Amino acid sequence: TSPQAVSGSAQELWDHWSWAKLIAATKTTQDSFEGYRFNEAALAQADFFWHQLCDVYLETLKFRFRSNDPSRAAAARGILDGALRTSLKLMHPIMPFVTEEIHNLLSLAERGSRSGAGTLSTQEPAPNRESQSPIGQRFISEEKWPTVNELETAFKPDPARVADAEFILALAQQIRTLRSDAKLHPKDPSPVLIRAPRESRAAELLDLKEAGELLSWETRGGTVQVQEGAVRLEGPREALRGCQVALAGT
Repeated sequence: TSPQAVSGSAQELWDHWSWAKLIAATKTTQDSFEGYRFNEAALAQADFFWHQLCDVYLETLKFRFRSNDPSRAAAARGILDGALRTSLKLMHPIMPFVTEEIHNLLSLAERGSRSGAGTLSTQEPAPNRESQSPIGQRFISEEKWPTVNELETAFKPDPARVADAEFILALAQQIRTLRSDAKLHPKDPSPVLIRAPRESRAAELLDLKEAGELLSWETRGGTVQVQEGAVRLEGPREALRGCQVALAGT
């Protein structure tokens, strides 16, 4: 992934969050391989790819792809492409055959896109050489190994925006838990009341389109009201920045 392609596209909160998680996973993977802790490398990659890239980032992309702003979708594709290709390289020593197959499919799709077909290319592959896969592309093992420095050069996430994203995700998780405890039907709307200390910046952050889209989905279209003021803390609430979340009317 070229630095220009990623840095030019990373504009939204979730881009900062996902790229920061990718950088952290890359560092953990590299350190684990160097220390012969292969299980830790595998766990780091599984956690990023499954729980962070797929469970969170892909879910947030639904809103951008459905929006009427083509630039939002284009920006998301840049980050997603970079994260996917980097993950394939990091996972390749542990899952060589699966990652090689996906790498080949990505290369085919890229060739099809360049040819204007919009689908996988059916052109004849280039002659097979020792340094090429059957479709005429380099094997993934011959690609450059990802490094933290290169990823940060491509795009350096803003730590403040990453922290804000973590806060919004914590609110979403709390709403999901409250809905489950209340045994609400998955399609029923659930108005939410958030009591928040002023320093949490909850009201400010919930005005962001990224937060509004996610919480509107979690509440199934229910309203989200923020009341700022002193909050009596009950147990550790670091992720929620001291906020109390409740379903209105419960």
